[in-house]
Amino acid sequence: MRSANFWPPIRAPFPGIFCLWRLRTRAYFFFIRLIRIRITYNKNVPMQKKVMPKEVVVLRYGHRHVRDYRVTSHCCLVARAFGANKIEIIGERDASIETTINNMNCRWGKGAGIEFQDDWKKRMQHYKKEGFTTVHLTMYGIPLQEAEKELAGKEKLLVIVGSQKVEREVYLKSDYNVSVTLQPHSEIAALAVFLDHLFGGKELSKQLPGAEIEVEPVNKGKKVRAVK
Repeated sequence: MRSANFWPPIRAPFPGIFCLWRLRTRAYFFFIRLIRIRITYNKNVPMQKKVMPKEVVVLRYGHRHVRDYRVTSHCCLVARAFGANKIEIIGERDASIETTINNMNCRWGKGAGIEFQDDWKKRMQHYKKEGFTTVHLTMYGIPLQEAEKELAGKEKLLVIVGSQKVEREVYLKSDYNVSVTLQPHSEIAALAVFLDHLFGGKELSKQLPGAEIEVEPVNKGKKVRAVK
């Protein structure tokens, strides 16, 4: 009779390849499992919301009567429409600008009001005591895309927009000197782009209270309707 151990044990013809196949299979399933854990973790972690500033004041530096009327009034309109809470103008008092902004607030909804001040140093000092972070918009500053990361979470901002040649002291006293594109262009455009980045685009759909009229959006033509 043949013994039970007569037949030799069966072995794989290429044991090395078989081991590599097993290791590859285990690595594949481990990788799939890791991906599933990662997806589950990302679903459970809440997305961080961008913190909006609670108060933004725009300081128009060095206004000159007649010469700067159009640009200054447009800066005020941009500040009002793009979410600023207040506008202060340093320079010669201009009643026509006050009339323009007051009419806008009366007909199109109450937005930022304006004030005329004499001394920018006193106003900057005042706002710093109130806990404001000062931001000077200039083509010589750090790029906006870098600065907005540091400005995120700041609750109070004083945004300085120049008119005539800005004194060196403004650069030194400001917490941030910020540039939009590092190219020469309009202070109106710089203010609009800065506020849009600051509020993350949410200011574009903001409704101002107390409006008498509003625009009815249409693809072609112009439509304005009374607010009920």
